[in-house]
Amino acid sequence: MNKKGFTLVELLAILTVLGIIILVAMPALVESNRVAKENEKKDFEEMVITACETYVAVVPSPPETITIEALVAGGYLKKGTKSPDGTEAKDMDEAVTISNGTCQYTYNS
Repeated sequence: MNKKGFTLVELLAILTVLGIIILVAMPALVESNRVAKENEKKDFEEMVITACETYVAVVPSPPETITIEALVAGGYLKKGTKSPDGTEAKDMDEAVTISNGTCQYTYNS
């Protein structure tokens, strides 16, 4: 009799091997996701600080704080820019602190 297909033992062996591969790969995937989110946050912070520094260079006597929304309205941040959580920058009322011509901003989310 000609048998086609896999036996139950062969299927269990394949599932066991796949389970081990998943157990080994999962921590690396979780870590890479965490690092990607952290980098996205840093990139957004740098983009806001660069926009603020441009604002400070253009405006003769800037206020002590400016909102991200105002940076978008003034054209210092590109319209459609989104924060890491998906909020559009034009809708963000978070403040960027300006002290002695230096901009400071930390994204909180």
